[in-house]
Amino acid sequence: MAFNLSRNTKFVVSTVDTGWTSSNSFEIPVLDGYSFTQDTETQTITVSEAGATPARGQRMYNTALAPAEFSFSTYVRPRFDATVSPDETRAVEQVLWDALASAALNGATTVSSASLDVDFAASAVNQLLKLNMYFYTGDTTYALTNAVLNVAEVDFSIDGIAMVTWSGFADAVQERIAGTTAPDFAGSPKDYLEVDTASDFIVNKLSTVTLTNDADATAYTVVLTGGSFTIDNGITFLTPEELGVLNTPLDHFTGTRSITGTITAYLRTGGTDDTGDLFNDLSTDTATTLHDFTCNLFVGGAGNKPRMELNMAQAHVTIPTINVEDVLSVEITFTALGSADFASTDEVTVKYIHTNSV
Repeated sequence: MAFNLSRNTKFVVSTVDTGWTSSNSFEIPVLDGYSFTQDTETQTITVSEAGATPARGQRMYNTALAPAEFSFSTYVRPRFDATVSPDETRAVEQVLWDALASAALNGATTVSSASLDVDFAASAVNQLLKLNMYFYTGDTTYALTNAVLNVAEVDFSIDGIAMVTWSGFADAVQERIAGTTAPDFAGSPKDYLEVDTASDFIVNKLSTVTLTNDADATAYTVVLTGGSFTIDNGITFLTPEELGVLNTPLDHFTGTRSITGTITAYLRTGGTDDTGDLFNDLSTDTATTLHDFTCNLFVGGAGNKPRMELNMAQAHVTIPTINVEDVLSVEITFTALGSADFASTDEVTVKYIHTNSV
């Protein structure tokens, strides 16, 4: 009898559930704290009657398996592939961006020697790319089948390393056998693309942001103290409700695509176009209901390598909230919007730049 330790975890994401290769299956290191679970939905039936000897028992039934839920975090890791011509900038977690923003592998990502670009042009679909996820813990492998990514949250707390927390749903959690019904984690050569150990990490402390009011081109100086950026697909997973059987999850569909973020900074006043001016300008502009800003977040620093860019051409910025602490600070929230109407898919572009990107 063996114990399974999360410390031993290896994680592979694949677009297939058999026939794994380095072109369809990818190793992605995950951080401590990952989770996956699948709950059982039940129905309890009781009776209530009068009399000296009433029936007081109950019956319970398992009615359905709820969709499996998962959450895990990865570092933002640009990688550089010099084995092809021309060279390509990629990312260890690239397949996850494809699954978050499209229905196909490479459907949301474009590679070049200069950068890896992620856009949401292919995200206007009812169903996203389904993945099979394999967690190997040294003795046992668990598979999450037909998994879909619902939320990605980029955290750029200034004392840490840039990371993304991914969460979503799957139709089942199954125990598998490595090398037979799951990728061969112990064998050689691997039947998946191993992680490139030369991939970069990004230091959040160097991060910067530019915030420009589209109405008058005022560029505000915002020195970050922290923040986060969230993409939410609003996924709903359907499960039948037939009587007499244990129902299992069927499939998913997407909802409203929500792209939001929060920036925190110290409240600075007495300068030109600082956070104090931003608060004053927005709070006194009672004639404007939609504050359009161009917002560019440079995780790792503008012009630095490596870095990650989050570029929004039209972000609605709310009036900053002042937080009273030892040093007064402001919290700025924003929502990325499409350039034209509800059908627009250009709310944000994500860019990865590696140390060797040219």
